[in-house]
Amino acid sequence: MGCSRAEGVEGGEEGDKRKSSDRHTDRQES
Repeated sequence: MGCSRAEGVEGGEEGDKRKSSDRHTDRQES
């Protein structure tokens, strides 16, 4: 369970960073 929890947190953080980057690219392209 500990491992699963750590992985979930890492994935969530990575997803947030990826979404932020995607939004920045979209704004710059627009």
